[in-house]
Amino acid sequence: MRHAVLALVVAVPGAVFAQAASDADYWITRYDGADLVSGQYACGKPEIPSQSRNGEDVKKVSGEFRAWQSCYERQAQHLQDVNQPVGKVIPKPVLEAMSVEQRTKALDHLEDVYDKVAAQVAAEANAVLHDFDLWKRNTTRALASSQEYTKDVMAQMEADRRNWDLRHEPVSSVSRPKW
Repeated sequence: MRHAVLALVVAVPGAVFAQAASDADYWITRYDGADLVSGQYACGKPEIPSQSRNGEDVKKVSGEFRAWQSCYERQAQHLQDVNQPVGKVIPKPVLEAMSVEQRTKALDHLEDVYDKVAAQVAAEANAVLHDFDLWKRNTTRALASSQEYTKDVMAQMEADRRNWDLRHEPVSSVSRPKW
């Protein structure tokens, strides 16, 4: 019985060490940041046609753009929150089990991952804004020549874009989280 207890005591620290080494390796090499843009932070791309020909379509596209914008703002705030300080996402027991060298490597890896995620988010946002601006220009032309052109519809399109511009710097200058 004493030998079984002694073997168990010796085996448990070895298992804990192996798990800690595996956890450290994950944060040093395998963490990819997918959790940063998944779930409630997965914004997707709104469906923005090349143009709309009636007020109903304009309202639909504007609504989808506003929903995307709201998601983008949550996503950008989330990127800021989880990255301050860098390494905040690493569970405390894993961080405490890491050596100084492992911690340094993990934090360097996290910065690289955050940079890639921020660049991806910025590229996606720029694509949405480009599509929205193109849609707005084409829709303005199409509606101006039709009987369905209304000041209310055009005002809504302009308000959506102006609201974005007032609340955001150009995406390229704010896309990267400040950590």
